[in-house]
Amino acid sequence: MVQIMSFMKVELGKALQVVEELKKIPQVKEMSYITGEYDLAMRIQGESSEELHQLFIKQIDKIEAVLEINSHLLVKHWTSK
Repeated sequence: MVQIMSFMKVELGKALQVVEELKKIPQVKEMSYITGEYDLAMRIQGESSEELHQLFIKQIDKIEAVLEINSHLLVKHWTSK
């Protein structure tokens, strides 16, 4: 399993439209509206890096109103109880 965190900049007033499109993608496991340089943060999970690469090329990169995406591979994950 491969996971990445992606941060998106979206056109002003279009965040909810982008979220609705992302909700249709099963590999998108969590999304958050955030403050700061980016507008949305999301955790994406797939079976391989190739699967995630194809996901971006075929779906995520084609979502209108997305201006920029910055993604990072998750190498270790902890949860608190």
